[in-house]
Amino acid sequence: MASMRRIEPVHPNEMNDLQKRIVHDIASGPRRQVGELMLLWLHSPVLADLVQKVGAYFRAGTSLPQHIMEMIVLLVARHWNCEYEWVAHEPLARAKGLKPEIIEAIRRGSAPIFTDPAEKAAYDFTRSMLDTQQVSDEIFNRVLATLGKNGFIDMSILIGHYIHGAIVINGVRQARPANTPAPFETA
Repeated sequence: MASMRRIEPVHPNEMNDLQKRIVHDIASGPRRQVGELMLLWLHSPVLADLVQKVGAYFRAGTSLPQHIMEMIVLLVARHWNCEYEWVAHEPLARAKGLKPEIIEAIRRGSAPIFTDPAEKAAYDFTRSMLDTQQVSDEIFNRVLATLGKNGFIDMSILIGHYIHGAIVINGVRQARPANTPAPFETA
């Protein structure tokens, strides 16, 4: 990824009242902090407000188990080679209980070995949607059996939510945080 960022995040001294309210809502919500991506979204504040609410839902209201949610985020980050997303979510995935060997397999771009049917269904669904934009009846039925209809909807929206984040991050050339290793160089 090139080092020169194309668009700078909105600076706190330049925020209008709507942008300041959104920052306050994010900081006082489940995230508790306002990241670089959210400061980029503020260039379109009305949309930023809507999108940050979707993100807050996934932090505090989703039907998906948190370790599965973070696995899906890592799959999207790896698929899009989005270092910023990976570096932000890999520690969260560990903290939420995603097995280190699953994280490492995703980082390398290989298929993990699963013992949990819900993890396997979520992985297969996400990979299939990222790779072919379709999903087989067999995978879809495993998702319904393990995560339910609500889980299917949550997973589908989560994938899109993090794809749009990766597009913004990669589009502006947002670098991963300083002093963090490039996650995919040795993959």
